[in-house]
Amino acid sequence: MSKSPVDPIAVWHFRLAALLNVTTCLPNVLAPNLLTVVLGVAPLNHQYFLRAFAGLGVVFGGLYYEISRDPLRNRNLIKYGWIAKAVSFTAVTYDFLMGHGSHFAIWLFFVIEDFIWIPSFVYYDLRMRALALTSKTGV
Repeated sequence: MSKSPVDPIAVWHFRLAALLNVTTCLPNVLAPNLLTVVLGVAPLNHQYFLRAFAGLGVVFGGLYYEISRDPLRNRNLIKYGWIAKAVSFTAVTYDFLMGHGSHFAIWLFFVIEDFIWIPSFVYYDLRMRALALTSKTGV
């Protein structure tokens, strides 16, 4: 099987996404109230929700790393990345707007960690699909 053409920018894009997901989510798995202490807001009532949510963030960090190994060949995984980021950002934004306990700084964290990534994930999803249609590699 021939090797698919590698887009170095796409590779580093998904590696950076993986690194940010793991480094921002893993501390919340290990110490879920650390962010509230840093921000000076009330501790969480249900730490296990944050641990579970952050644990999924770590798993998605692994997914982004897997995509980075060969974005063209792993193009079918990219959609799950932007869908996950859209769902988590929407959920936290809804919670914030309804006044259900989200602090502005926590909402802003999700803007940085999730929302700003959605356009680039969608871009690479569409780009890798288009490349696959024109690629001679058979991936």
